[in-house]
Amino acid sequence: MTNLRRPIVLAIVAAAAVTAAAQSPPTCAELGTAMRNVSSNRIGDSTSIYNCSFDRQMVTQKCSVTTTLATGQKLQQYTTQIWGSVADLVDQYKINPPLNYSLKLLTAGEGALRETTYTYDDRRRVVREDNVSAAAKMTLTWSEWDANGRPTKGKWTGEPAPSVDTDTVTYDDAGRKMHRVTTGAGGVTSDIEFDAAGMGIKVTSQTTIGKMVSTMTVTATQKICK
Repeated sequence: MTNLRRPIVLAIVAAAAVTAAAQSPPTCAELGTAMRNVSSNRIGDSTSIYNCSFDRQMVTQKCSVTTTLATGQKLQQYTTQIWGSVADLVDQYKINPPLNYSLKLLTAGEGALRETTYTYDDRRRVVREDNVSAAAKMTLTWSEWDANGRPTKGKWTGEPAPSVDTDTVTYDDAGRKMHRVTTGAGGVTSDIEFDAAGMGIKVTSQTTIGKMVSTMTVTATQKICK
């Protein structure tokens, strides 16, 4: 992964796609079915429109993503997120900022071909993220977690040699924020903000080439219960 900016934008999509009901432990979640993301940087604004559907039997959410770049060029992409069970999906939101219990995230289409597979230990903590694209195979291995099981420190390896080195993540539960620092020549610092339901609503990222702000607006949802 030579450029982490696109995966970080996708991170807000995954966070915005599912939001927990206001109860503990959660018994239901709201899946975003129609969303609009606007990303702004020094080049200009790009807008992505998401239309998503959830297959309860397969525990899979698929999204069609149409992005209009600042140049006017349009890209068509598709994402697929897979969980082991509906309970896993809902349980992600027992804490805010939320956990991740998904098994796989696939991105395909113009400008992207990527597969991320997540591996968990017996305490349901993510220990490994394997990222495969046409250009590289990258692995993020997590070694530390907070008391809620959210990852806090990880190390990147891969082929070819990655332009990033380590990930450090901190969580502000009171402020509903997550701060992530990825070191290395291709590194990025990002801040993700969540609403009261655990929905990712804003990502501010800083790289060596400048700042980018992505804001997600959800216009339609689907309620999923255990």
